Amino acid sequence: MEKMENKIKTFFAICCGMAFFMGCSNDASTPVEIGDNQITEEISDGITVSQSQFELAKMQMGQLMDYDFPTVVKATGTIDVPIKNHASVSAYAGGYVKSIDLVPGQKVGKGQVLFTLENPEFVQMQQDYLEAKEQLAYLQSDYERQKTLANENIASQKNFLKAESDYRVTLAKMEGMKKRLSLINIQTDNLSAEKLVSTIAIAAPVSGYVTEVNAMRGMYLNPTDVAVKILDTDHIHLELNVFEKDILKIKKGQNIYFKIPDASPEIFEAEVHLVSKTVDEENRVVRVHGHLKNEKDLEFLVPGMYVAAEIITTENKTKGLPESAIVSEDGQDFVLVSKGRSGNTNEFKKMAVVVGQRKDGLVQIVNSHEFSANENILIEGAFNLIGIE
Repeated sequence: MEKMENKIKTFFAICCGMAFFMGCSNDASTPVEIGDNQITEEISDGITVSQSQFELAKMQMGQLMDYDFPTVVKATGTIDVPIKNHASVSAYAGGYVKSIDLVPGQKVGKGQVLFTLENPEFVQMQQDYLEAKEQLAYLQSDYERQKTLANENIASQKNFLKAESDYRVTLAKMEGMKKRLSLINIQTDNLSAEKLVSTIAIAAPVSGYVTEVNAMRGMYLNPTDVAVKILDTDHIHLELNVFEKDILKIKKGQNIYFKIPDASPEIFEAEVHLVSKTVDEENRVVRVHGHLKNEKDLEFLVPGMYVAAEIITTENKTKGLPESAIVSEDGQDFVLVSKGRSGNTNEFKKMAVVVGQRKDGLVQIVNSHEFSANENILIEGAFNLIGIE
């Protein structure tokens, strides 16, 4: 009994379908699907859709509107920092690395101890300074005494000149030693024989991130060796390459929108700060330097990242439509323009369009002058009606 009921239902469905197509048949018509269980007709001069189908497919009508479409110059480049923000750290005096606890990527602050060096020569340098300091005190006293005697013609001018020379030579020697000790972070203000040290601390000259560590505990570090490299990321900027043919369009202050294609679709903002005055002879490009607008973006961007950018050269107010209104078929872009309603049927005709700039889901219609004023255009659902085989 159940099988018989199923057969009756199937026969009834087939009959209904045949009656529907016979009622819609036309020599010039081709059925086009627009959704589940929805049928419309593409007739010789247009497309028709019933009102129920229109509502079921959630189609919407709209008109050409004025939008701001920018003229852009595309560019590529990298995230970079100024040369002054790169720091190579070494010591002014050689020594053995006593301690170091750094890894690439570690954040360090200006003045923070990076590593320590040990060398017996540091002790000798302090000893020489203290000896020169003590000797200077005696020579200064003798110099002042000889000066007084010379002025009173009690002692010869020769003795005075020798005392003066000895004093000034020793003073220069002591000041030189003081400066050398200062360079290796040994302060001489309270230095005494009881406070001599054999270890010095090397501090970070800038705040930033450690990018390279070349020293290890126990190794001997020469004054010319680079132990640590630090990158200060506070002044991250864009370095873009713009083709020579476009460079005259670029001006200081223009907005830049860029993204990191390999990392995220997020769009960041910057502005043109400098335009180079030289052309790369090999690639025929000019460097454009851009500054970020939002400081908070610094935490997401890393020097060396590849960027794809658009530099906004002008803002043009022209006619446009939502991207959903545009459908491509056989390499041509179309929109559906309303021909009005006939009873319960909506009629549309296809019109070719020439698209221009795209921005925020909108498309510039270059040939908008070919459309009548207040033309009603299908802006949602056109894809269901065009290009479906």
